[in-house]
Amino acid sequence: MNLKQLKRQEEKLDKRIAQYLAELDEADKAEAGEVVEELRIQLGSDGAVRRLETPLLLVEK
Repeated sequence: MNLKQLKRQEEKLDKRIAQYLAELDEADKAEAGEVVEELRIQLGSDGAVRRLETPLLLVEK
């Protein structure tokens, strides 16, 4: 690949990444305000893994 081809490929990748990030933002907005149950864990200072039962509340930014 020459420099021109690399630049073109970089531009294509930049566009794909920007599109992906925009899709993630849209998904976040669609989920805003919903209560999401998920497994949340905490690593204690003693090295023990603890499960947290508290649901995570997503709020709109």
